[in-house]
Amino acid sequence: MAFLGAHTSAKLHPGFEWSMLREEGWREALESSGLSPQGLAFHPSKVPTWTGEAMFRIGVELGEALLRRMGEITAIVAANDRIALGVISVLRNSGLPTVRWPAMVGFDNTTIGGAHFLTTLYLPWEQLGREAADLLWERQHGQVKRAPLVRRVPMYLLPRLTSQYGWAARGVFEVIEPQNILQPARAG
Repeated sequence: MAFLGAHTSAKLHPGFEWSMLREEGWREALESSGLSPQGLAFHPSKVPTWTGEAMFRIGVELGEALLRRMGEITAIVAANDRIALGVISVLRNSGLPTVRWPAMVGFDNTTIGGAHFLTTLYLPWEQLGREAADLLWERQHGQVKRAPLVRRVPMYLLPRLTSQYGWAARGVFEVIEPQNILQPARAG
């Protein structure tokens, strides 16, 4: 199972902490299952800009690198949905038989470009907003005095087609192209 990050392999990458945290979670999950993540994390060659198209292009870059290892990689965790959509675009144009396409999951619940087939993890934004408002209220009323305070809000899995065996052979997904991915991505 490969991880595709939005950040370069540099340890400090301001603005892309969310991608580094997602990679950390992927590593912990593999290691707790007795699997090694060694050589399975892929990163863009240069620091990306923060646009939907740039995230898609990262997926294209990393998807092209993954093509050489498709027999060995059977699943992909992408740092966000746009990166996963870039990989799918590469796979569609590669001529690789669809039965060899890996299972895939992204983050953020993107529904652009016909991505309703992509398995995703998402943050419940309303719950996140409530937690932030509660924290501000508690701080204003002296109930919280120390700083900083971190409250984690769990992500939820939306299992869709790309997590099912042989998903790509069904051919039910739309054409995914950069012009459909131009909305700014949200960090999650």
